Amino acid sequence: DNTQVEITPSFATLNGKAAKVPFTITLNQGQSYQIKALGDLTGTRVRVLNPSEGNCKKLAVFGGNKMTSVGACGKTGDHLFQQAIPVEFWGKSYIHVPLRNRTSGEVLKILAAQNGTQVSVNGENKGELNAGEFMTLEFGVNDLGVIETSQPASVSLLAKSQDCNTLANNIGDPFLLTYQSNEKRIKELQFYSVNEFYNNANI
Repeated sequence: DNTQVEITPSFATLNGKAAKVPFTITLNQGQSYQIKALGDLTGTRVRVLNPSEGNCKKLAVFGGNKMTSVGACGKTGDHLFQQAIPVEFWGKSYIHVPLRNRTSGEVLKILAAQNGTQVSVNGENKGELNAGEFMTLEFGVNDLGVIETSQPASVSLLAKSQDCNTLANNIGDPFLLTYQSNEKRIKELQFYSVNEFYNNANI
């Protein structure tokens, strides 16, 4: 209870909050708060203002889009939804491996937490970002990438829409995947999947 949260949106929100201007809300246990915008909210900062010893008042932050396409060729869309990784778990080295059976390549979004963050891909300088700024990079269908930053950053993959891939593959609809850094990567993962078969009549 009584978790004071400061939100600094990167884009003006639909409920009248200005871009780059922080505002504060108070949440109790189990409560949530949603912001919406017609622009990209990447780089929005969310932080707890009143942690205390023995009570850090943690929260979870989710981002996404209710329906979007990815890539200039994209016409099909999907709902994207992802839990954000806290800045303390960001890193400075990431590896991109192309998605199997895709023919269009992928889009990577690199987000900086600190000013003066240099970004390089496979040793080639791609530019500098300040806190809350991001860049998007296109990777070809066979492109492997080692993304390195001078300060901790977040790297996310956006899979392109189905129309961007050849019809023979019939693979698509966009999705969002945030990479784990090489420094912080998970070495073991457990997940559960329902073993069911659905035919067209049941869908």
